[in-house]
Amino acid sequence: MNSFAAKEVDVVVATTIVQLGLDIPNANTLIVNQSELLGLTQLYQLRGRIGRGKNQAYAYFFFNRNRDLTPQADRRLRNIFEATELGMGLDIALRDLEIRGAGSLLGTRQSGHISAVGFELYCQILAEEVRRLKGEIPAGESLLEDRTGPVLDLPLSSYIPDSYVSMPAARIALYRRLADATTLRQVDALQAEMADRFGPVPQPAKDLLYVSRVRILATAAQVTSISHAGTDIVLVPARMAALATNLNLGPAVRVGNEQVRIDTALTGGKWRMLLETLLKKADAAHPARPPAPPR
Repeated sequence: MNSFAAKEVDVVVATTIVQLGLDIPNANTLIVNQSELLGLTQLYQLRGRIGRGKNQAYAYFFFNRNRDLTPQADRRLRNIFEATELGMGLDIALRDLEIRGAGSLLGTRQSGHISAVGFELYCQILAEEVRRLKGEIPAGESLLEDRTGPVLDLPLSSYIPDSYVSMPAARIALYRRLADATTLRQVDALQAEMADRFGPVPQPAKDLLYVSRVRILATAAQVTSISHAGTDIVLVPARMAALATNLNLGPAVRVGNEQVRIDTALTGGKWRMLLETLLKKADAAHPARPPAPPR
């Protein structure tokens, strides 16, 4: 490797170990054999070893033409082909997560107490503790109350299908905009834009838009969790139950001391509309909340 860096030899044959931070500006050509076996992040890191100087660089990713690519391998190679702009690291990471999935984060093979507190809250606690150790948050102060949103686990398959939005960058942008939406008007505008750009919205994408609407309504109604158990949709906390006592939404809605349950079997398939109505009425039933103090 020292000889290559000193331009004493022109070619280096190596394993993927070369992906780990080597900086050789005179390297301008990369050939990766059996690239279908490598992960998307690996491909991106390998490609980053060239083009670090002023010379035009070329990367060739070869795969076995006598063997059919798996769908995942095909998506990885297409994504690395499309990721041609500078600063694509975050997009590559998100695409990699989209292809591989998040893993068994809450499974029995994991240690700790993630399943006890919920994955979303666990991540917030972890992020806050990291910031505290870095001195960004004073000792004893917590930002969780400001950041924690409702935890949603609805019986829906909510995602943007590849067949509907084929470009990964476009799908990621839509996911981001939905996550950042804070009003129903923003979600409705995004749905209209999707229909205009990509055609009629398929059911999984409609479900994703619905989940975004529920998140916004639940935040306004001060509902901390909406999940499903059997045929029931379960809402908490106790304050929600107290407010829901006088909402008169029919026999499908059962009110307990700490939960409100919607029996989907009694809604005639209209539990989604009922859930939205419940959240809107609960929000209207809340007393006026004082404005947040300046930060």
